[in-house]
Amino acid sequence: MSDIDPITVNPSGLTALINNLGRDCLPDQYLREFVKNSIEAIQRTEEKKGTILVDCNWPDWYYLDNKPIKISFTDNGDGMSPQQMEKLLNQLSASGSKASKHKHYGVGAKISAISRNPAGIKYESWQNGKGFMVYIYFDVKKDVYGLMRFTDENGKLNAYKEITNDIKPSIIKDHGTRVTLMGEKTSEDTMQRPESVKGTKDFWQFYYLNQRFFEIPKGIEIKVRCAYYYDLDKAIFNGKKNSINDPAKSNCLRVLFGQKGTLVRHKKKSGITELSDAKMHWWILNPDRKSNSREFIVGQTGVVKEDELFEITSGSSNRASHFGVIFSYRDVALLIEPNDNYEQDTTRRTIVKRDGSPMPWERWQDEFKENFPEEIKKFEDEVAKKLGGDDYAEKIKERLNKLLKYFKLGKYKRNTSGDLYISEDEVEALTGNIRTGDPKNQERKTAGGNYAGKIREMLSIYEKESNTRGVRVQADPFPKVLWCSLSEKTRDEGEMIDRAAKYFPEENLVKANRDFSGYEDVKKEFITEFGKTNENAPKIITQVVEEIFGQQLCEVVAGANQLKGRTHWTNEAWEKAISEEALTTAVGVRSNIVINSIREIKNRLRITSKERDVA
Repeated sequence: MSDIDPITVNPSGLTALINNLGRDCLPDQYLREFVKNSIEAIQRTEEKKGTILVDCNWPDWYYLDNKPIKISFTDNGDGMSPQQMEKLLNQLSASGSKASKHKHYGVGAKISAISRNPAGIKYESWQNGKGFMVYIYFDVKKDVYGLMRFTDENGKLNAYKEITNDIKPSIIKDHGTRVTLMGEKTSEDTMQRPESVKGTKDFWQFYYLNQRFFEIPKGIEIKVRCAYYYDLDKAIFNGKKNSINDPAKSNCLRVLFGQKGTLVRHKKKSGITELSDAKMHWWILNPDRKSNSREFIVGQTGVVKEDELFEITSGSSNRASHFGVIFSYRDVALLIEPNDNYEQDTTRRTIVKRDGSPMPWERWQDEFKENFPEEIKKFEDEVAKKLGGDDYAEKIKERLNKLLKYFKLGKYKRNTSGDLYISEDEVEALTGNIRTGDPKNQERKTAGGNYAGKIREMLSIYEKESNTRGVRVQADPFPKVLWCSLSEKTRDEGEMIDRAAKYFPEENLVKANRDFSGYEDVKKEFITEFGKTNENAPKIITQVVEEIFGQQLCEVVAGANQLKGRTHWTNEAWEKAISEEALTTAVGVRSNIVINSIREIKNRLRITSKERDVA
C-alpha cells in the first residue's frame, strides 16, 4: 500500500496547462519534434535505415470530398501498436522511450502541436503489416483534449481503430507511422506557413528543418515537399504509392542534407579549433556563392548539440565579431559543439550546462581568439583591404594628435592592486583613493571606481616609485575608422540600418556606414556647390567628407572610452555611449563638420573665398 497520494490535475486545469505549454513553443517547433520522433523510430529498427517524408496527406486529399491540404510526417521506423499509441498519446509526459539519453523529454510533439491543432492530430501506425489509427483532438463542449473513441465490430469502444492498407504510404512495408495535423478546423490548409515563421511560402518547412538539423544521421533520408500548391489542379494521384505524381518541377519532394551539408557545399576552407570544453567548427564560405530560399547560406554563429543547431545568429545580430571575425562575418560560419557537460534545455531552444547554468560565451570567445585560425585571419585581412578609410587614417590621427592635451586623459589609473608605484601628477583624475605612507605596511583597501573594464587611454611614460599604486593604461585613445557599403559588399543588408557607424571595442575599430543618409546628404550638397571646379572635385569632396566625419567618430569614441570604468560610469552606461545610436547622434552635429569640410575642400581644390562667392 502506497504511503503517498500523487498530485493530480483536473481536466480543465490540464487543458489550461497544455495551452500554456503550447504557447511557450515557437510556431514551427512541431516540425523538429515530429521529424526527431521519426529519426528515433528509424534508429530503433534493426536496419537503422529509413526514409522520412514531410508532405501532404495525399490519400485524404484524394479520397475526401473537401480535398483537405494537411501536412503529414511519415517514416518507416518501428511503428506503434494500438496499445502503445493509446498509452503514449493520451498521457502528457509519456513521449520518449525509457532508453532516451535525456532525463526529461522536453515539450514533445504533442505539446508543440496539439494546442495549434484542436481539430485533431491523426496517428496511423503499422507493425507486422497491420495498421491502426488513433485520433487526438480538443472537445469544445467538455473543454478537454483526449482520444476519440471508436466502436468496433463487437460494439466495444476503443481509442484506436484498425485501418486498411489501401491508404498505407509506399515507403512503409511492415512497419512505420504517419502523423497528420488537422489545424484549428478541418477546412484549414496546414501546409501553409504560419505567421511570424521565417522562410518563403514555397520552402519554409525545408528552410527550418535544414537549418535546425546540423547533420542527418547516416542511413536516414529526409524529403520535404516544396511549393505544394503549384499546379495542384493538374496533380494526378498515384494509387500505387499513395501520393501524387509531381505536377511541376517546383512542386516536388526535395532531399534535406542538413546545415553541415549546406556549408560544406559552399565552403572555400574549413576546420575545427579545440576549446577547453568544446569544439569550434568553422567554414569560410565562397563569397561568390549563389543563395536560394531553401537554405541558410550566410555567415552565422551558433551551437551544435546532438546534431541539432541552437541560438543561430546572423546579419546585424551575428556574434562573429565577439570571436574576432569583424570584416568577413558575412562569409564565415562559426558553430560551437560543447562536450558532454552540456545538454539541451527542456524547451529545445538552447543549450545549458548540466547544472542549469548558461553557456560560457565570453570564455569561448577569448579561447577562440587566442587560437584564431590562420586561414580566417588571412581572409579577414583580404576583406579589410576592400574597406575604405586607410588613406585618411593618418591624416585624422595627425590632426587629433594636436588635440591630445585637450582630452585631459590621465597617464595612469589608480588601482590598489596595481603593480606600479606612480606619482600624483601622473594619476588619472576622479577615480580611486590616494594611498599614503609606506606601501609595504599599508592595508589593502578596495578603490572606489569600477575597475572591471580598464579605460583605453593614452601616454604610458614614466614608471617611478611612489606610495600610490596604479596600472598603466593604453596609449592610443583614437580608434581606426574604416568605411563600408552595400555596393562594395562590405556591409550586410541587416547591418547598421539607418545608423552611422558601429564600434568594436576589443579591436578599437569603427566601421562607418557609407550608405548612411547623414553622410550622403552633406556630400551631395558639397558636390552641388563645388563639384564642377575640376574633374577630380567629386572624388576629393567625398574624401574630405569621410575624413571629417571619421574624425568626429574618432573623437566621440575616444571621449567615451575615457569614461569607462569611472566611479559613476557603469559598463551599461558606457555601452550606451558607444552604441550605434549614440554614434549616429554624434555625427548629426553640423556646424563644425560643415565649417571644417568647406575649409578643407577649398584648400584641396585651391578655391579662394572670392571665387566661392562668385560661384
